[in-house]
Amino acid sequence: VRFKRKLNELNGSECKQDKDINNSAGPYVKPGVFYKIKNGNTFVDNWGSPKQGTQIRLASHDNQASAGNYSNQLWKFVPTIYSNYYKIQNYNFYVFIDNWGQAKQGQKLRLGQYDNPPTANNYTNQLWKIIPSTKKGFFKLENLGHFMDNWSNPKQGQELKLASRDNQPSDGNYSNQLFEFIECPFPQKHGVK
Repeated sequence: VRFKRKLNELNGSECKQDKDINNSAGPYVKPGVFYKIKNGNTFVDNWGSPKQGTQIRLASHDNQASAGNYSNQLWKFVPTIYSNYYKIQNYNFYVFIDNWGQAKQGQKLRLGQYDNPPTANNYTNQLWKIIPSTKKGFFKLENLGHFMDNWSNPKQGQELKLASRDNQPSDGNYSNQLFEFIECPFPQKHGVK
């Protein structure tokens, strides 16, 4: 009953963008809530492989709640020991967006199947800071001074990488690093509405 009520609140079975996000103060996401992470007209996606080492890519198709691959685009922001940082977990697969040990220009982002603990040397590989942009409802995702970026190619299959430069609003490539968080209904069972 609670699930059906939540679906009705979210306009049936589809995701919705939170129009009330205020860029001046966080938090910008709610822990435990699933989101689609949108960049332009594409969505951050696990490409059907939620396992260790999978490269994070963009998908041009918005997977609907009734689709078997709906969970490929569901992400939740998990709080960490640092108040302004989150881990980004893919659905309930227990895999996290990870810099794969190298926060540097051009580093491909991958899924790490281990939830790196705070005592581990690689804990920060999975930490992401949400930074409001000058465009309302859009955010940057920063990992150790580097930014998640589509590398000027916001299309189907594009790998997401880290960029060491923080693109500025006056730059033609500013939108490469802008992401929307669209709240989504929780599927009762993986891939089932």
